[in-house]
Amino acid sequence: MAELYRITGYVKNYKVGDVRDALVQIGVDNLTYDEMRLAVMDPTARKENGAISKIDFIPQARLEVLVEGERTRDLVVLAITSAARTRKTEEGLVYWSKVEGAIRVIDGSLYHTQPVPQK
Repeated sequence: MAELYRITGYVKNYKVGDVRDALVQIGVDNLTYDEMRLAVMDPTARKENGAISKIDFIPQARLEVLVEGERTRDLVVLAITSAARTRKTEEGLVYWSKVEGAIRVIDGSLYHTQPVPQK
């Protein structure tokens, strides 16, 4: 069985459709999407009494995909970064990590294995 990877990407909100289309083109049909705000400190901000005087909140989207195998992981990372690229500052981040296990809620089966025996 191939290893599972969770790929998380932080991209601009207006690039989500482009990323989704890029993932569909390579055969990925499972995607989790959340809207969020990224806190960014103004580089010209001063510290006053230990607190930074100016923090901006930039709207971003968090995308998560669960894939099997290193080759698929590399394809998904390339698709996300290519589709999300804006060539501007604060455009995002993509990272991945191994998943030790996953289980389906509907039938109790491990991800891509036989169902777990019911008692």
